[in-house]
Amino acid sequence: MFKRQRWAHRADYPELQVDDLDIAVALLPPGSMAARRKHAVAAAIDRRELSRRLHGALGPLDSFTGLWEPGRAIAPARAGHGLFAAAGRAPARLVFPDFSPNRETAHILAEQIADNTGLVLRPEAIDYRAYLTELHTTHREDFRLVLLASPWPDPAALLLPFTRRPADRLPGGPASGFADLVHRALAADDLHDRLALCARAEEILLATGEVCLFGRLRSAARLRVENYVSPPSGWADLSVCELPHD
Repeated sequence: MFKRQRWAHRADYPELQVDDLDIAVALLPPGSMAARRKHAVAAAIDRRELSRRLHGALGPLDSFTGLWEPGRAIAPARAGHGLFAAAGRAPARLVFPDFSPNRETAHILAEQIADNTGLVLRPEAIDYRAYLTELHTTHREDFRLVLLASPWPDPAALLLPFTRRPADRLPGGPASGFADLVHRALAADDLHDRLALCARAEEILLATGEVCLFGRLRSAARLRVENYVSPPSGWADLSVCELPHD
């Protein structure tokens, strides 16, 4: 790969396949953080600006059902400085698996969250073994950048794992009806009915603040490279790129 003097336009690479993947990118806040603070962090992210600064490596996303509704409106970022003490607060860690575009994504997230809440995050790479095995133990009280891949193309697929928790740990608690909504969605034949049921289940999940969706991974992006050939996995390596200076 060779650097170019400008960011390439999509039209420069007519043979390059660019696809939206069924992979959501999310931020998991510290387990002990209050829900209202988790919501303030989620609201502080400017998803469209993030997508722009990553040159399309991520598309903006704020819900699981948004994977299945192209063109869905994305809420603008909101400031929430009042919930976080500014003075004397030690930076919180934001851990991410150490491959692109996670590094670039983590630094932009930290910048946006600091600007809109005053909460200072310190991005820190972790190896892939730790990412797979320690997110809910060693790193439970850190902010964690994660990829959530849909195992099959269905709006309910990313919600189903949350139904397998013990009853007292279900989103919204055992009386919330979360698991029932997801199972009804799986049984629905009509896509609109399935999406509606998933949207109701997702409202319950997002109310907990434990998952903050902000992007959808894409298989290729506008890269500052020449003679670019998409790797077999379809992943785009942004480590060869320089972030633009705004």
